[in-house]
Amino acid sequence: MLVKAAASPDLRSSIVARSPGLRVPTGDTEWVKAFPVSDVPDAAGWERFATKHADQPGALQELWFTYLARLLGDRLDSKGQRDLAALLCCQGGDAEACFTAFKEAGVSQKNSQITAGCVKIFTGFPQINRFYPP
Repeated sequence: MLVKAAASPDLRSSIVARSPGLRVPTGDTEWVKAFPVSDVPDAAGWERFATKHADQPGALQELWFTYLARLLGDRLDSKGQRDLAALLCCQGGDAEACFTAFKEAGVSQKNSQITAGCVKIFTGFPQINRFYPP
């Protein structure tokens, strides 16, 4: 599987050599499985959220970041975990509650530890053996 090969620095260099233009992480990497995850809304829950926020540009992207913050919450320092306590403790199946807790915490992609420093997020789809950076 390409994701497993990309996690290995030795194999990663071979992938890059044979795939001009492919962007892969450098240095030490940690691969976190983001899908499928439990504790997320069902299809009807996603649809309710999308319908309710249809007039709010960026709401779906903010919701994606909300769930990313939940997924990576245990990697935050103690202040970050305190700041996001309501989000990290709310019922993950309730998209609206998670989104509200995230917004009330005043987190944005620009000021978040989650996107600070050298953190890079790559999305891999095992069905098509390619990486797509966000």
